[in-house]
Amino acid sequence: MKNSTITFITDQLKQLTSIPSPTGFTKEVTQYLVSTLESMGYTPERSRKGNVLVTIGGEGSPLILAAHVDTLGAMVRSIKSNGRLRPTTLGGHQWSTADGENCTVHTRDGKVYTGVVLNK
Repeated sequence: MKNSTITFITDQLKQLTSIPSPTGFTKEVTQYLVSTLESMGYTPERSRKGNVLVTIGGEGSPLILAAHVDTLGAMVRSIKSNGRLRPTTLGGHQWSTADGENCTVHTRDGKVYTGVVLNK
């Protein structure tokens, strides 16, 4: 594989994983996909459920590639008196696997806060 191809794939992966996309909130990442595919000369379509579909074309047997664009996430259920957040999960992950991980909280009014997950 050419160096430029590896660089392109690496850059796209970094960009895609930097876009907040918890389950149910994937509009921004799908807009990025559509825009990127259009800039490459493709004509992406959206399904009724918001999925991004694109036909690449070419020769040989057809190949279908499918991938999730959502990431595991959480919603703030309440804020404790000590200021800690009490979240509820979006997606199917165990809180014990997130202990010590960085997290970003996006509020309804557009504010963004960062912190660390503490399982206590």
